[in-house]
Amino acid sequence: MPVQLKNVYCGGNPNLASIRQQVPEQSNGRLSHQSVLGDFFVFRFERTAESYNIFIEQQRDYGGRASDASATHRLGLCLGRPRICIWPGKEPRDLPAAVFLAMLWAERTSRYIRDGKPWS
Repeated sequence: MPVQLKNVYCGGNPNLASIRQQVPEQSNGRLSHQSVLGDFFVFRFERTAESYNIFIEQQRDYGGRASDASATHRLGLCLGRPRICIWPGKEPRDLPAAVFLAMLWAERTSRYIRDGKPWS
């Protein structure tokens, strides 16, 4: 996914329709992303039979905030392969949806690190 995403934010959140115009429907790939608050993230997308896993390859530390799986919405911490936790049945079925979820997770994570606000 060598595409440089442009103009994919609306009101401080990623816009799925804009992402769909720039990202192929199906592919594996990586995304380097800087959140609105300036935090840098790298994600890797792996296609499975029916959906995508979103692995977190790089992110800033939690700066003293709780960093357990529940507080950070991450799985695979004990295996050293953190990935974004997504409700069963809500997994992204295409790459644009996976990119959207990764960017949304990055924005929520950046906010949580700065002010401790829960995700909901």
